[in-house]
Amino acid sequence: AQFLQGRYKLNAADLLLCAKRLWERAFDLRHCAEAWAAIGIRAFKQCVWWDLQEQERKASATAQTAGVAISAEDFTVASYAQAA
Repeated sequence: AQFLQGRYKLNAADLLLCAKRLWERAFDLRHCAEAWAAIGIRAFKQCVWWDLQEQERKASATAQTAGVAISAEDFTVASYAQAA
């Protein structure tokens, strides 16, 4: 009852302590993966980025040798393009 009458107040640190466990649960890997799957987003690690960069570099070099012009759109991954 005293809390409802304003005798106790939460400061920012108290608020963070109250929210910490719920925040950690809401944003744990399982919940994030489920949410991403629900909206069609697939997370990837940096190694995928570097693999794609290497593929782009090789394709650009091959295209240049063959005298063919290519653009960034030629390297779009369909599943990521749909999410954007």
